[in-house]
Amino acid sequence: MSGFAADKLQAAVFTALSTNTALLSMVTAVFDEPITGAIMPYVSLGETSHKPWDTKSSEGAETLFTVNIWSNEASQMQAKEIMAQVDSILHQSSLAVSGHLLISLFTSEAAVKRNSTDTGSFYQGILKYRAVSTRTV
Repeated sequence: MSGFAADKLQAAVFTALSTNTALLSMVTAVFDEPITGAIMPYVSLGETSHKPWDTKSSEGAETLFTVNIWSNEASQMQAKEIMAQVDSILHQSSLAVSGHLLISLFTSEAAVKRNSTDTGSFYQGILKYRAVSTRTV
């Protein structure tokens, strides 16, 4: 059995983001899953993938996850500023992950893309992270 940590890591990431006062002053909310009609700007947790990374003596995992930033400002600047704040919270952090030791947490990719709808456009900031952990219990 691998040291499956994706659920515990998600909880730790959500807590770190949703309790950071600097981030909360920039967004309307932090969501695991955005509610219908959520008001931008906001942050939401995105896709997650998990790969076992076991050795003979320990159970570990590599977890890849995405944090999305949503902004309806006319320029990319708001999305980028929020991305910078999220990254300052997560990149190389030592989050407490229940039942696991977080060995590393690094930003692996960042991007901003413009999305158009019938009523206008909005920006999506995309931050991708790579976490490596080992089970402690």
